[in-house]
Amino acid sequence: TLDVDARTATIDLDSGENITCTFTNSLRRSITGMKFNDLNGDGDKDAGDPGLSGWTIFLDTNDNGILDNGETTSVTNTNGNYEFTNLGGGTYNVREVLQDGWVQTTPVSGKYTLTITSNASLTNQDFGNFKKVSITGSLWKDLNANKIWDGEEPGLGGWEVTLSRVTPPLITLPLGGSLTTETIVPEQTIKTNTGTGAFSFTVEKSGQYRIAMGSLEGWQRTYPTDSFFDVFVNESGQVVTKDKSGKDLQFGNTPFYTISSQAKFVSSSGVNGQTSSVISLGVSTLTAEGNGGTSTVTIPDGTVITGIDGLDFDSSRLATSIPALNSILGLGTGVAADGVLQWGIPNLGLQFSNPITLNIYVGTTLNGQTLNILRSITGTSEWTDDGIVAPKTCVVANGLCSFQTTKASYFVAARTVATSANTDTSTSTSDSSSTVSNTSSSGSSSSSSSNNGGSTDAPVCGDTKPGSAPILLSWAAENPNEVILTWSKAQDPVTYYLVAYGTKPGSVEFGNPNIGGAETTSYTIKGLSGDTAYYVKVRAGNGCMPGDFSQELAVTPFGTQLTSAAEGFTQGVLGASSEKIVEKNIPQKKEANLLPSNKTERKDPQYFMYISLFVLLTSVTLFAIKRFRRSGAFY
Repeated sequence: TLDVDARTATIDLDSGENITCTFTNSLRRSITGMKFNDLNGDGDKDAGDPGLSGWTIFLDTNDNGILDNGETTSVTNTNGNYEFTNLGGGTYNVREVLQDGWVQTTPVSGKYTLTITSNASLTNQDFGNFKKVSITGSLWKDLNANKIWDGEEPGLGGWEVTLSRVTPPLITLPLGGSLTTETIVPEQTIKTNTGTGAFSFTVEKSGQYRIAMGSLEGWQRTYPTDSFFDVFVNESGQVVTKDKSGKDLQFGNTPFYTISSQAKFVSSSGVNGQTSSVISLGVSTLTAEGNGGTSTVTIPDGTVITGIDGLDFDSSRLATSIPALNSILGLGTGVAADGVLQWGIPNLGLQFSNPITLNIYVGTTLNGQTLNILRSITGTSEWTDDGIVAPKTCVVANGLCSFQTTKASYFVAARTVATSANTDTSTSTSDSSSTVSNTSSSGSSSSSSSNNGGSTDAPVCGDTKPGSAPILLSWAAENPNEVILTWSKAQDPVTYYLVAYGTKPGSVEFGNPNIGGAETTSYTIKGLSGDTAYYVKVRAGNGCMPGDFSQELAVTPFGTQLTSAAEGFTQGVLGASSEKIVEKNIPQKKEANLLPSNKTERKDPQYFMYISLFVLLTSVTLFAIKRFRRSGAFY
């Protein structure tokens, strides 16, 4: 009986039996290696990769991948080394017992299959491991849209977050090389924690990764600027909480609402309704069409809008518009508005944490002119430049009056016009300005007098001309081929108004005296040619005498091209019983009747009396001579 381990042999001999024994000896062999922390996960034992102690390495006798009872083991020492000794010839499967939170990087197959056939021992049978990396972050509800997770703001649970592996582009130019694009391969998608909004990914390889969040309708990301974070995993066992530039892996989101589908705002109350403030998400630009052009309001990103009085307001009422042209009142005597814009909430004072920029369209004919900016909460009174950023004026360029303000909500771009009857302030006005009037009405004309159509009482030749000329305050084009004029009343005696226009500055070619009675302050000229400049004046009159013309106002309606005169206007005349229109405002003396358009001079009424008397006297004289001749009295 041979006992190899005891190195003995037991032989039973019979009487007279001879047995020859031969003893052959060979060296016992070993398998050694190291268990190391593969810090970069590349599968190679690099300088600096430390050994891992306390790991079990075993000889998997039945090659089932599991450490079974009776199988030979070796536990790594403080340097990570292991050793199997006193091994005889044969084949051995060497494996490790993998610990939680780690992945094996070498050998790739998970084991070494070794055959001992010589007297040499087997060394450097190393096992490399990479400790899994955790990438953690959160999503939060950015209530004030300030891109910072403030203490009271809650996490957002149930949102999807995706982890992708990024392969950077390969660039080996210029001489030969290849150029490849960055590739992004999604690996995991998880949902944030319901209570905290936290998320955590586990990765088993080093390299570059991208974390991107999903989106929900009605929400906007406030942080980061991009929709993702890029992170680098470069060491075994990392806990990654920041991206490659050092930013926390925190996604900020806020619910928003839109105004006219043009701008996004977030309410501090979380709903589009009663709130103490709203914040602009991104640079918000609102537009309003009217008066022949486009006006805009631009609100910087992060601008906080609050009520001037500190009270809550209804954010759903925020809007921008071009107000009705005859609704702007209270500007005062001698102030003419060339443009008007409403932004905010009518009749409610609002203020902005950052100056906002307004561009009011006033028309290209005002290019280069300086206009004053005024603001009112109601649009009908208490006009002020409070809140308008200095210089509180604008210089018109490309038809736009541009300025900044920190308060709302009605704005006008205005000029001061002369109030003297004989002063012409007609230099130029907007080709699409907003109407401003203290007394006006819609329709072709408006008057509280029963004296319509320019009809007046019988001439009272003792009347004097009206005490002053009316002042044209403004005009507006609300409908195609029409303009609405608004003027201040002339001083009495006044019984009617005349409107005249020409196509050249300083010239009036067409007139209409059928403009209502003494209280009329507004009239719509219809039938004008679109995109054509007209130069308009208005004058008052009475039963005996017309007054002086107002200053000239340049107007430009929009619409189709027309060739005929405006409705109710006749070239060279005021009306059916009319006077020749003259360019200079020279008062006329006691004209009871106005000459037809085919006459070239005016006659004083006494002229006709003298002619009649002369004819009568001549007739009487001739009759007397004839009778005397018959009676022979002259002989």
